[in-house]
Amino acid sequence: MVTRLVADLLGELNLNVREIHSRKPQSYKTRVSDEFRKSKGLILVTSDVSARGVDYPDVTLVVRVGLPADRE
Repeated sequence: MVTRLVADLLGELNLNVREIHSRKPQSYKTRVSDEFRKSKGLILVTSDVSARGVDYPDVTLVVRVGLPADRE
C-alpha cells in the first residue's frame, strides 16, 4: 500500500506519523483519527477512505498521493 510506504519513509525521518487505509479495522481508524484531531505535529497518511466526509479542524496542508481507483 502506498500509505504504508509513505508512512515508513516519514518515520525514517523521525517524524510522528500514523496511517489509515481501508484494510485497517474500524476501531484502529477511529483511534488514529481521534489521536490526530487531538495532537499537534502528528502526520496522518491516509488513503481516500479518510477523504470522504471526514473533517479535521485546523489542518493547514493536505498532500494527495496516488490516484483514485475510478473517476467517481
